[in-house]
Amino acid sequence: MHAPTVLHIFTAPEHGAPMISSQSVQVHQDRGIEGDRYFNASNRQSPDYQLTLIETEIIDAFNARYATRLSPDAPRRNIVTSGVRLNDLCGRQFKIGSVVLEGIELCEPCRLFQIRTDRRTLEFSIGRGGLRTRVLSGGVLEVGASVDAIVQQSHASRRDASSARPRARTRMRHASRWRPRAESSACGR
Repeated sequence: MHAPTVLHIFTAPEHGAPMISSQSVQVHQDRGIEGDRYFNASNRQSPDYQLTLIETEIIDAFNARYATRLSPDAPRRNIVTSGVRLNDLCGRQFKIGSVVLEGIELCEPCRLFQIRTDRRTLEFSIGRGGLRTRVLSGGVLEVGASVDAIVQQSHASRRDASSARPRARTRMRHASRWRPRAESSACGR
């Protein structure tokens, strides 16, 4: 396996707008990517959902399994990585270049994703739809930047160990309704 890196960076200025590919973006602490729909806190499901990531290997696996051509921007995640298992970063702090992020929860697919892409994406992507993160330290994020785990566990995963579990969850969105997923797929485990 090669070094974990950023392959693509995408933003959308508003909900439903086409994704815009960039080579470099400015990321702000506690806000996200400048120019992205989630930069404005009122557009987020939670104040901590500031930046999303997905593995290119998941997109490639879907395309291979169903002989399709799902593009890297189709999942509507901000960052497409290569060579890193994002689920392992859930509940942990990590760096992409100089930007420090905290994995908050798995980014489970929604029916809108299924409608916009392929009917099979919803079932295929459960547990591998990406990662929602909070920006702990901003900076410039560029295509080609390395993805590096920070050894220390984040505050969220330390809370998980003490039974509080406010962020130790994944959720599956069906239409406009959220449902908790099984505890075994929660962050920090």
